[in-house]
Amino acid sequence: MLRTSTLLLLALLAAPAVAQQMPSASNTSYQNTPYQMVPRSDIANFSIRCFKGDQLIWGIYPRGTTSDNQVARQIYYQPKADGRMVLSFLRGFTTGEKQTTYVAAVDVNCEMAEQ
Repeated sequence: MLRTSTLLLLALLAAPAVAQQMPSASNTSYQNTPYQMVPRSDIANFSIRCFKGDQLIWGIYPRGTTSDNQVARQIYYQPKADGRMVLSFLRGFTTGEKQTTYVAAVDVNCEMAEQ
């Protein structure tokens, strides 16, 4: 699982269960940071769930319906100097086909997990 927040960004390593802590998104070294790809999101389906506190406010995850918000692929993230996180990805019903960008507010945390 990958979780973004204003103070913490966990990046998946070789196995989804192994994670590494990265510096704060408000760190000045991130002001011009290019997008970075979530490992394995180019070959596997992922879910994305974004929370404000304990409340789910947005996401791409299986819903049991035929919506285009079931799977995410090609997930890229970019921390911004103001503490927000930008997510850019492909989403769809069974495969990622629709380009989408989501900008998480400073107080929103997003989790990404391989399905």
